[in-house]
Amino acid sequence: SIWLLLCPASRGPSARAAWAPTALLAARARERWPSWRAAMEGDPERFDGMLLNVAQQAGSIDGILDCFFGFLHRKTDFFTGAQDEKVCEDMVLKFHKKHWKVGQKKRHEIQEKNRIADEERKAKAEAQRQKDEEEYRKRQEELASKTSTIEEVTDEEAVAIKANKQATDEEGAEKKDGDDEDAKSDDGNKEPPPEGNGGTTDKYTWTQTLGALELFVPVRPGLKAKQIVCDIGTDSLKVGVKGDPMILEGKFHAKIKPDDCMWTLVDNKLIQITIEKFDNMK
Repeated sequence: SIWLLLCPASRGPSARAAWAPTALLAARARERWPSWRAAMEGDPERFDGMLLNVAQQAGSIDGILDCFFGFLHRKTDFFTGAQDEKVCEDMVLKFHKKHWKVGQKKRHEIQEKNRIADEERKAKAEAQRQKDEEEYRKRQEELASKTSTIEEVTDEEAVAIKANKQATDEEGAEKKDGDDEDAKSDDGNKEPPPEGNGGTTDKYTWTQTLGALELFVPVRPGLKAKQIVCDIGTDSLKVGVKGDPMILEGKFHAKIKPDDCMWTLVDNKLIQITIEKFDNMK
């Protein structure tokens, strides 16, 4: 078996004499083979493969320490050679403090790195929030400017408005006939089909396939999912924010499968609703 003399100074002259040649041979080896010295002193990971195997079998920090000190007890004179218990404790604490300082330094570096990353993330989130709020405000202003207003008019003004509208409709009908003829003669002026076989309104965007329909409803940025109202029925839909008027409320022109439908709040500013059609061909 292998026997290591770790505490020769505490074991008397004979032990020191036996230990001296070992130290001399080690010193000569370091001088003759610099690579061996570098491998033994310069690479802190040189035993990691072996120690990882021990750690996996030991199963815990307690198990590793118990295994290591058991090895010192069985195969070395770490415990039996020292006449003073404090000598062993000081040796253990020496290396504990050495690696404790390194570990604390690494811990502080990781904390600082995480702090900086967290501040950057918060700054980006705040910038994105302000951008989303500005876009939402502009959208609401555009919608408000398009909203028609109701004004009271006299009977005479009403008759004049009606006559003007009738004349405008007649002109529009004549123009439409001419446009239809132009369209037949020029196929190059056709507009492309709507993206996703859907369309866009002032309140939502939608796309569809033969079997499914998707709605995208913008809402006020910063909302939580618990603030959203989304009731999907067999032939009806209600979408809005709690405490506000409904954004969408109405009936579908055909039945759907409410149990297969779902909705989610994307980036706290967009409600995405997936609807499964009852008849895939509609």
